[in-house]
Amino acid sequence: MKKNSKLPVSSRRRNRSTDTTLGPASRLVGDVHSDGAVVCAAHLEGNLSSSSDLLVTPTAVVKGDVQGLDVTVAGRVEGNVTAEGLLVVQSTGVITGRISMARLVVDEGAYLRGDCVMEPARTETQEA
Repeated sequence: MKKNSKLPVSSRRRNRSTDTTLGPASRLVGDVHSDGAVVCAAHLEGNLSSSSDLLVTPTAVVKGDVQGLDVTVAGRVEGNVTAEGLLVVQSTGVITGRISMARLVVDEGAYLRGDCVMEPARTETQEA
């Protein structure tokens, strides 16, 4: 069976549903946090965080920090991006700011400008 390469890597690894969707017609000012998976297709001026997976779609512009478990960026982020696990920057993705993650995938054509720090993922024994 051939994998669908259009899906973010985190979606291919896990079959998680989306709990929060910020649509492309939305323009939001302020911080957004969700304990569930988030898909952001909106224009957001503020920080975006999730305790689960987070997807910034090609239509999204986030002017603030982005933080999640596994993070996929296909849109524009003007701020720091932190992924506790995997950070995927797709070919349409643009990040201007510091990135921090345990694992990194950058597609050809993606744009990164800033510092890059790769830190090992924390295990349950390290968190206790």
